[in-house]
Amino acid sequence: AWRSEDEGRSAAALLTGLFGPMGPSLRLTWQGIDLDEMSPTPIFIGSIAGAREASAALLETFPKPDSAARLAAARVTFDSETGRVEAPFMSGPAMTPLGQWVGDTFYFSTSAAAAPVFIENGRERTLAIDKPANVYVRMEPVTCVTLLLQAGRDLVASGLLRGQTPESFEKDAALWRERAEALEYVEGSAVITHQQIEADIRIKCRAK
Repeated sequence: AWRSEDEGRSAAALLTGLFGPMGPSLRLTWQGIDLDEMSPTPIFIGSIAGAREASAALLETFPKPDSAARLAAARVTFDSETGRVEAPFMSGPAMTPLGQWVGDTFYFSTSAAAAPVFIENGRERTLAIDKPANVYVRMEPVTCVTLLLQAGRDLVASGLLRGQTPESFEKDAALWRERAEALEYVEGSAVITHQQIEADIRIKCRAK
């Protein structure tokens, strides 16, 4: 088990202690890419249901945000007044995970810059699923390709994409956009019943 006094604690032990007591419902969304970091950094947001009291003992072992322990080194901190957990590192806000309790749901993000709006809203855009599923994944190709192209242009401009020039990249980008625009979404779900896994994949094309 993770203990606050363990200098050699692992991230896996910490995450197990924090998320282990929570419920089985986990939602994770790729929000975008922060292009202002040293390199393009993906941003993820998510939530997990569970009782705050279940992880209260662990949270109280974290130093407060303004404590000497927090200032002396990059340590996970907990603000008991706001219920906010933050893991500052030697990097910018886009690489600083942050989470906060809202009722009986723990909202979190890999980016301290993206987290506040997401957390203050206290809810996510949700989609109705017409069948039971243990895992559900949905991707909107146009949105994904647009974000990846933004990051790609940044890398090409810095000479970090081998074999690509700005001109060749835009030529490839036009092909990627054309293919992505043919699809509205791709979604998949999987359910485990009686030791069997049933998977379902759906692809919806755009009307021409």
